[in-house]
Amino acid sequence: MNKYQTFGLDRSERLCEAKDFLRLKRSGKRTFGKTLTYVTCPNDFKHPRVGCIVSRKTGNAVVRNKWKRVMREFFRAHKPLFSTSTDHLWIVKASTVGKPPVTIFQEMKTLLGKERPA
Repeated sequence: MNKYQTFGLDRSERLCEAKDFLRLKRSGKRTFGKTLTYVTCPNDFKHPRVGCIVSRKTGNAVVRNKWKRVMREFFRAHKPLFSTSTDHLWIVKASTVGKPPVTIFQEMKTLLGKERPA
């Protein structure tokens, strides 16, 4: 047994295959923000999955990977807010350059609230 607690996402909680990203981009419901686009689409699983797309315009690989970690951490910390049996995709716009993660978290919460039915 591992004595350290892991905070990463399980492979089943991540979008890993290109076909899943294409399905979301083609038939997903989009919600637009200033620095992010949020796309959702139902899946055949009983749990939510998350994926992130960060364009090269955002910065070099170090910067892009940082934003992916920020998105995954938001998902991990706020899992109860996400609809079950749904795939979630965050698309980071180039306008995130220079913004602190706290402002991105706030926008993610706002976009997540817009997506959920009232």
